[in-house]
Amino acid sequence: MGDTEGPLAHVRYLADDALEGREVASQGERCAAEYIAARFEAAGLQPAGDSGTWTQAFAVRAGSRPGDDNALVVGGEDLAVGEDWTPWGFSGTGRVEGTLVYAASGLSRDTSGAATAEGQVSVSGRIAVIEAATEGAPAGSFQTDPHFKASVARGREAAAVVLLLEEGEPLPSMDRERRPFVGVPVVAVRGPAAESLREAARAEATASITTTVEPRMGEALNVVGLLPGSDPDRADEVVVVGAHYDHLGWGGDGSLAPDAIDIHNGADDNASGTAALIAVAEALADGPAPARPVLFLGFSGEEKGLLGSAHYVSDPTVALDD
Repeated sequence: MGDTEGPLAHVRYLADDALEGREVASQGERCAAEYIAARFEAAGLQPAGDSGTWTQAFAVRAGSRPGDDNALVVGGEDLAVGEDWTPWGFSGTGRVEGTLVYAASGLSRDTSGAATAEGQVSVSGRIAVIEAATEGAPAGSFQTDPHFKASVARGREAAAVVLLLEEGEPLPSMDRERRPFVGVPVVAVRGPAAESLREAARAEATASITTTVEPRMGEALNVVGLLPGSDPDRADEVVVVGAHYDHLGWGGDGSLAPDAIDIHNGADDNASGTAALIAVAEALADGPAPARPVLFLGFSGEEKGLLGSAHYVSDPTVALDD
């Protein structure tokens, strides 16, 4: 049956499919936070989070959502949002009217590193129409990454970006999209509408794009426990022991297999480190008490840019005096 107590048991719980990869601001993250807090309490630590609780809450972007004003008009035809097209979850908000320009893959070099003709096409001030796929590029590479392609076009001063999806590819969901907003309207177009737009771009027709994309915010949790020291003269010399406990959820951005929508269990990243955090807390709390207080921190949001640790440093629940 395996270890039912100790570090291995902690890893088994935290990396279980039931926690769905412990993505920040998810139910799996909350279950993991409750588990860590329970272990801290059982070890004899004191809660040191918000208002005497075990956790410190902070806001994170959990995804994106469409606003009320989204429209794509090509040659006088109003395409159906949600059916023919949708804004990407990293799209900027704004309205652009201008000339379409077909830029094929949108990249300046092909998969062999050779310069491409489309890389020389000027998209400055125009609506760049780009194929979402890149011939010969392996799945999950940056050459097939829509955020990368849109960012490249934005860097070449495109006023907006249209990505044409491959035949049969569904429109992307923005619910879990956390990548940075690109700063200009970026849309995905599929099916017959994609073919029509491809031809319109080759003919340098005009179009107007209106996108409204808003961040969908969620609550993330750091877990904070304190072991008081035995020496009153060293009460302000707090030793911090920390580990992040969040992981990548169902994958996507940051995953080594970004196109695979599967539970990313994160046993080594970082259920094992969290298990070590709990084990150290248990060992020190078992006595004798250390002279200095020890603050145990389970951070969330590490996978999205060290968000939990940055929040704690900016707003500590136990003072971080020099």
